[in-house]
Amino acid sequence: MSEATDVVGLHLQKAVEILNAEFQISIKKTRAPKNDQNLEECRVIKQKNTDYNIELTVSYF
Repeated sequence: MSEATDVVGLHLQKAVEILNAEFQISIKKTRAPKNDQNLEECRVIKQKNTDYNIELTVSYF
């Protein structure tokens, strides 16, 4: 098993590009309590590595 690159803080698309070659990725989305329609930028805020699986938690800013 190779070491997963830390992608916390990156845009989701870039994080998936980096990790997709070697790992199976699952994505959990979270949003702030306020429902602001202008939130379009999606970034990784948490990364959980287990074997060849990676769970990314993302939020919109």
